[in-house]
Amino acid sequence: MLSRIAEDKRDEELDLLEDLRERTPEGRISIMTQVHSNLILIVGRGVWTSAVLAAHFSQLEHALQSKRRQFGAARLLCDVRDRGEQPPEIVEEIRLGATLQLKGDDRMAVVTNSSLMKMQLRQDLGRDRMQFFMSIETAKIWLDAYR
Repeated sequence: MLSRIAEDKRDEELDLLEDLRERTPEGRISIMTQVHSNLILIVGRGVWTSAVLAAHFSQLEHALQSKRRQFGAARLLCDVRDRGEQPPEIVEEIRLGATLQLKGDDRMAVVTNSSLMKMQLRQDLGRDRMQFFMSIETAKIWLDAYR
């Protein structure tokens, strides 16, 4: 019974991510949090601008602070399967923003749509407490190990 409850909860979180993905327009980054979980869902689609990134990192900082106060650390599940090829200056802003945002025991799982993107992101952003995956389910399993 307990494993079924955990399975239902996991399905609910993945359903929320898919819903967020469907509602995120091209060139945007969306964030969703739940009150009773330290999980932050992020979906990024298309090519981003500096203004989009600034708004995203501001919103993310508020979500992270809230989760850290409530749970001690945050878990981020970031779906960039529909991300476009970002210009080098945007990649640098992403790297800097990700470096400044993750602190303490925070964990971030990034889901991509190809091995090449996974390798590029690992090279551009790779750091402790951040892993890259090609499967939402595998990323979620890794994050769940750090509840």
